[in-house]
Amino acid sequence: MKISCMKYEHDLVAYVDGELPADRVARVERHVQACSSCSAVVAGLRQVNALPQPPLIEPSAEFDRMFWTKLAHVRQAQQEHRGLERWRSVAKAFFTRPAGLSLSAGLALGVFVVTLYLLRPPHAALPQQEVMVAADLDLYANLDVIENSEALEHFELIQMLDELEQDEQG
Repeated sequence: MKISCMKYEHDLVAYVDGELPADRVARVERHVQACSSCSAVVAGLRQVNALPQPPLIEPSAEFDRMFWTKLAHVRQAQQEHRGLERWRSVAKAFFTRPAGLSLSAGLALGVFVVTLYLLRPPHAALPQQEVMVAADLDLYANLDVIENSEALEHFELIQMLDELEQDEQG
């Protein structure tokens, strides 16, 4: 396409359809007569206009019902989307303020602590020896006395003295 044709490129369709203002029609006609490429474009456009018009098709009542139903669903989805966007903007406005930041930091810390609690390893079973120690805790509480077993050689005598002392008091 030549540079001179670019001025008339948009006018060619309006010229063929008879919609071009009279002052521009004469200029376009002169150019089309002188330019073989624009003349070919005009001929092609006239062939397209000469094609028979397709018949008008009336949509059925079912089509109308389906169309309006689908349109209602699209509008509802748009309203739901707007509602979601509204909540997002409210949340964004809240969580970017100092009070919202501290609340969100507290929530994040709480989620972190709960996650650590839930992901902790299960308690291992106590070895048998530790269970025995726990069962005899009273015995181990008095371990100093047991280690000094020399004092226990006369345990029966000490026990009798304790009983006598209790009898005297009571």
